[in-house]
Amino acid sequence: MKKVIFLLTALSLVLSACSSSNGHQHHEANPTEKKPPVPIHVQFASEPSKAKAGSKVTLSVKVTQENKNVNDANEVKFEVWKKDEKKHKMINAVKKGKGTYIAQYTFPETGTYEVMYHVTARDLHNMEQKEMTVH
Repeated sequence: MKKVIFLLTALSLVLSACSSSNGHQHHEANPTEKKPPVPIHVQFASEPSKAKAGSKVTLSVKVTQENKNVNDANEVKFEVWKKDEKKHKMINAVKKGKGTYIAQYTFPETGTYEVMYHVTARDLHNMEQKEMTVH
């Protein structure tokens, strides 16, 4: 009986040693793993800064990554809607160079509008909503 208990104890020690060596994993750097992408930064502007109803306004974004201009964005759009309304308008922007993308829009009437830019570049998407008062 003592031999059976000894064998069972020895066997359980061997099995527990095997399972503990496989249970703990080390994460080693894999040269084929991609690093997380560096974020893109977007600066929004409008010209003129005080929009007037019925007049064209230039909406623009300057896109950078690691302080360098991003001239190869896949898509840049502006989404515009009057505050508290459901109807939104999407406006495609065009590249002007030096990381700048622009679109023109005429606000139909006075009031408060929301403008959201959508920038997709280098496998990243950045969007932010800005409020504009139109006189």
